[in-house]
Amino acid sequence: MTYRLFILLMVFGTAGYSQTSEKYDLYYIAIGSSHYIDNEMIDTTDQRKSIFRNIQGANKSAKTVRDLLRRKSPSAKGIVLNSEEDMLISRKEIMGSVDSLRRIFQPKKSRHPFLVFYYCGHGISEVASNLRFLIPGNMVGDVSKMHVDEKKSNAVCVNDLYDSITQLDIPFILILDCCADKEMEYYEGMSEVFTGTAINNLEGILDVMKAWFMLQGDYPVICSAGLGESTFTVQDPNNEGSIINIGPVCRRMLLTARYSTGNTLPGYVKHLVNLQDNATHKPVVLCDEKLLRYKRRLW
Repeated sequence: MTYRLFILLMVFGTAGYSQTSEKYDLYYIAIGSSHYIDNEMIDTTDQRKSIFRNIQGANKSAKTVRDLLRRKSPSAKGIVLNSEEDMLISRKEIMGSVDSLRRIFQPKKSRHPFLVFYYCGHGISEVASNLRFLIPGNMVGDVSKMHVDEKKSNAVCVNDLYDSITQLDIPFILILDCCADKEMEYYEGMSEVFTGTAINNLEGILDVMKAWFMLQGDYPVICSAGLGESTFTVQDPNNEGSIINIGPVCRRMLLTARYSTGNTLPGYVKHLVNLQDNATHKPVVLCDEKLLRYKRRLW
């Protein structure tokens, strides 16, 4: 009887372990945009100018994320896009990185693919509509004076990027290690022009816009800044003597890797977000409603 019980425990115990211990086949897209065009040097006909300063640590952050993923999963494959002074990253390259991954991704050989998409560079948000935008290094013009369609054609709308990644039809996590600086609300400064009732009506319309543009999907998004907030590069915990900092979420990824192994996606996101770190703020998580469905280990 004892022997039979031992056999049953071995069979069911092993079956349960194999189900939860299966790992994803890891892929990555890591983008670091350290260099930005100097709009002050550009003579535009409508005098629209904006300055996005270079971010020294953005390139390093993308490479650091790639190296971390390769250490965790040696078979990981992917793409790294880093800017140079004479090779600025464009909107086309950021959006095109998803199509480039298709040429690396091998569905027949990857039974359980998973994508980590990481971006470090400049970003802004339009708080009135809940839209976030990533700023390409070669973007010309003052984004604060562009309407939504202009922003979507010059910058990278995160909603559009998310939809594009979703078309790969594989689970993923999108990590935005950038600011979400606030632009002026449409109704700010209108109190001297419109009545209180008109402003209330306008705010009601904007609430509808927020609901309409709200990012929705099955896969999580980790943001180092909330809507309307700024963020800054921080010290590299693996090289405290370095003069080049890294993105705050990149730092949290490195620290999380020290204390957790074999995590499922829900466990990893929980560790990443709740990690106690005085150098960084708690990241914002979007689209996490279905997070618990992903049972496999990342590595």
